[in-house]
Amino acid sequence: MKNLPLLRAALGGGVLGTATLTKLVRGTNGAAPYRPAYHVSPPQGWMNDPNGLVYHNGTYHLFYQAGEELRRWDHATSQDCISWTHHGTKIPHTDTIQAFSGGAVVDTENTAGFGSESIVCFYTGHHSATGVEDQRMAYSTDGGDTVRKFADNPILSDGHDDWRDPNPFWYAPDDSWRMAIARVSANSADRPAGIEFYASDDCRDWRYLSTYESDGVPWECPDCYRLPVSDTEMDRWVITISSEFDHVEHHIGWFDGSTFTVEKTVPADFGWDFYAAQSWSNEPAVDDRLLVGWMNNWAYATETPPSGWRGVQSYPRRLTLTMTENGVVPEQTLDASFFNRRHHPLVEIENAPVTATTDPLADHQTIGVPYYEIVTEIDPGTADAVTIATRVDHGIGQETRIIYDCRQQQLTLDRSDAGVFFGDRPQTTTSHSLQPTADGTIRLRVLVDRSSITTIANGGEKWLSARLFPDETSTDTTVSATGGRAVLTECSVYSLHPVIEDGGVYRIENVNSGNVLDVRNGDTSDGAVVQQWEDLGYDHQRWIAHELSPDQFWFESVHSSKALDIDSGSVEAGAQTIQREYQGAASQQWLPQQIENGIYRVRNANSSLTLDITDAARSNGAPGMQWEWWGGDNQKWRFERIG
Repeated sequence: MKNLPLLRAALGGGVLGTATLTKLVRGTNGAAPYRPAYHVSPPQGWMNDPNGLVYHNGTYHLFYQAGEELRRWDHATSQDCISWTHHGTKIPHTDTIQAFSGGAVVDTENTAGFGSESIVCFYTGHHSATGVEDQRMAYSTDGGDTVRKFADNPILSDGHDDWRDPNPFWYAPDDSWRMAIARVSANSADRPAGIEFYASDDCRDWRYLSTYESDGVPWECPDCYRLPVSDTEMDRWVITISSEFDHVEHHIGWFDGSTFTVEKTVPADFGWDFYAAQSWSNEPAVDDRLLVGWMNNWAYATETPPSGWRGVQSYPRRLTLTMTENGVVPEQTLDASFFNRRHHPLVEIENAPVTATTDPLADHQTIGVPYYEIVTEIDPGTADAVTIATRVDHGIGQETRIIYDCRQQQLTLDRSDAGVFFGDRPQTTTSHSLQPTADGTIRLRVLVDRSSITTIANGGEKWLSARLFPDETSTDTTVSATGGRAVLTECSVYSLHPVIEDGGVYRIENVNSGNVLDVRNGDTSDGAVVQQWEDLGYDHQRWIAHELSPDQFWFESVHSSKALDIDSGSVEAGAQTIQREYQGAASQQWLPQQIENGIYRVRNANSSLTLDITDAARSNGAPGMQWEWWGGDNQKWRFERIG
């Protein structure tokens, strides 16, 4: 435990050292101000490319690049794309070879010989000393719990140092496998830069087919799949490609099992922070493709503010193909799981005029938390430009601006005043064209999280993703127009509740007092009282959530490894909270129920009574207890994830 003598002095009523201790602002995320509420981030350390995305037996598997210096595959799973459980490293690096990006499939027919329903992963072996890259395989026969490297790796090798990201897919017309690999730069006349295609009957032996050439442009992270064109009898093949190390493109065309022919290329995202996108294979949906990308940029990824972790994945989006007067185009929409995060509307406005001095959000500016969703329809009217400023704190001069230029029909994101880090970097602003819809309006959905913003224009026509690093006090939103009058024909702002995630480390804060659950005196023994105390950042004020079943958890003290419990397993109102070695007792199991935005009632599974503070006290040292629910703030709790 950190600084125990100092803590004991404070517990004894002394003030030794208190000048150096900063109490956390109520409702903030404390030591992890940029930890997202609803985007996937690593528990600690580094995260970049999503890898090996596969759906298997009701579970979404998200492997990802971990290790800032030496790359490996770490692993997370979810049943709903909302709550993710992290499982640690599954494909480690060795002293000489790193595990770079790749894809995965479910081998339902046991073509590779590892067993029916095996998850077969393909990754690039990057030789640290020489930079040479070869292609390798690993597999799991237990649903991803354990992953074994193939004994006869590598499965493909040609000595090149710029050849990576193998991603397999099933080719139904001849019942065999194909694999796309990025040859980022050419290494011979017959191996030009581009996306190479290979074929195999058994996932072990692969033969080269062709190259979809990039004309020298560096391409990475290919993902090839077939989709129907909505409301037609046609289909197309899509290769999602990461290009020039800073953006993603959807290449739409035809694939005959050997050669890809492109029809058109469309940007997947116009922001600076969407890269290495990959989609889930084996997912039940057949009319769309669910994909996710790394929300960062190689120009500054290693320089972003350190918080003990770095890296965020985008929220999953679904890609469909639609026939328009301009031919087949991709449309990307939020996965439906997102809407399960909505809590209640904080703002609802219709037909409100907007000018330079008239802000219809003026009476609703304070959202109160740094994660929410804005859904709006804007009639530009006579205005030259309309600006939505979000993550605003005018007291410290912070805001992130979304500007629609009505004359140029262009949408711009400006993060020059969005907090620390950005400001004078070339990636501070980004824009895309945006024509009004048939009725003359523009429609925007804006996803705001602690350290990111995503705009979705005109129902999924264009996306823009960006990282931000504002203060947590920056929670206001404003709207203004210049050069004339615009109208907010519709505008809703929704609170989005973060979920309690298995394996997450939390400070559990009482709404009434602003204090946190704390083990008295930092004791590690069974029976020690669990009380409230101002947050001093100690391990005995931190709790690990362990999910037992949907919405049911036990909470482990980081310091003692003991469980939050009720004294003697009592079912009586007033029984105190203690810590005790976890034995699976019902009194050690808790059911957090979100009742307001980010605020929970926490019921004990044994007694059905609610976690409370004795006498609704606000003072340090007041014991926790259980009591009948009556809705007081002393019975309400915030779970702020810090690890």
